[in-house]
Amino acid sequence: MRTFAFAQPLDAEAVPGALVALGLDCLTDLGDLPKPGAKTAFAVVAVESAEVWQRLFAASSTGGADAPGSYGADTPWFHRVVWELGVLALSPDGRHLSVLAATTTD
Repeated sequence: MRTFAFAQPLDAEAVPGALVALGLDCLTDLGDLPKPGAKTAFAVVAVESAEVWQRLFAASSTGGADAPGSYGADTPWFHRVVWELGVLALSPDGRHLSVLAATTTD
């Protein structure tokens, strides 16, 4: 998890491009940004905070897709299994973007 500060505020349409420009390991080899409305492996969708907490709790309480979990062990990024997620939080002023990325592996 990291938080990034921007000199100018981001609006909702600028978030995907700003995210890719950060050069995060979890987005290596992402390719081109998805077209608006296209179903791809990468999309930025606004949701209520309650939905984010629900998904985080579900992932952490069950230990992942296939096992009771590794409880903090280091793993390489995104193995394309069920419980991969990325959560973004944009501050009300649009100048701070927090990124949480998580994955699981067999």
